[in-house]
Amino acid sequence: KRFKNYTEVGLITRNTKLTDKRDILKKYESKSMNILICTHTAFAFNLKNIKLGLLIIDEEQHFGVAQKEKIKQIKDNLHLLTLTATPIPRTLHMSLLGIRELSLIQTPPIDRKSIKTIICKFDNIIIKNAINNEIKRKGQIFIITPRIKDIDTLTKRIKLIAPYIKFVIAHGRLSPTNIEKAMHDFYCHKADILISTSIIESGIDIPRANTLIVNNADRFGLSQLHQLRGRIGRSHLKAYAFFTLGKNKITPNAHRRLKALQAMDALGAGINLANYDLDIRGAGN
Repeated sequence: KRFKNYTEVGLITRNTKLTDKRDILKKYESKSMNILICTHTAFAFNLKNIKLGLLIIDEEQHFGVAQKEKIKQIKDNLHLLTLTATPIPRTLHMSLLGIRELSLIQTPPIDRKSIKTIICKFDNIIIKNAINNEIKRKGQIFIITPRIKDIDTLTKRIKLIAPYIKFVIAHGRLSPTNIEKAMHDFYCHKADILISTSIIESGIDIPRANTLIVNNADRFGLSQLHQLRGRIGRSHLKAYAFFTLGKNKITPNAHRRLKALQAMDALGAGINLANYDLDIRGAGN
């Protein structure tokens, strides 16, 4: 909308039809369209005929080394801007060494409150209270589990804990239309709970959802948990994140990650957590 009177903006994702994709790329090559927004599908394009000036990478932590190498091949004569709340150790290390410039945005939006982080066992009473407290203030709840195969068990458990509450399910093995329907129903408040894998860790903005429950939190990485926590607390209300653990013993590193998350829950703590992640994992060679 912002560029309406200036230039056309194209959008390409894996759901874009092949004919539409060709039309958009033709427009982009002929410069009748100057801005193109796309997902990882961009790595399959032939960009030799396009005179790129600026490449913006959002959610940098979702790009692997192979994709970064492809970016290196096309970025010789263009400006590169990388955005992330939790830079991966390799990128952060380059910034700290001065190889790349680093700029921090540390001013939170007006009325934004820090998120209360609680680490506990997956206890039926704690979970029931968390759900009821959020429902009382007419809010919604995210329940996240690391593996698709755990969703059925988790769903049965939530039905026992809160049989009166509507919920929807989203994970990567559902068809794009089913995922879209689930997300649309949750966004329109047709359901109170979204049970999902970590696919919702970026790009979801639902100010009404202010409670997050993560099942088996020790199986997630530090930046993943911080990104998941960022899905809540997007309004003026106080948000609560419950990182729950199973019965199994957790590894020392998982224990360090969870302690860091509980300690660093102030606004703008992403860079501190990323530094801590760098200490735990190292920066590579």
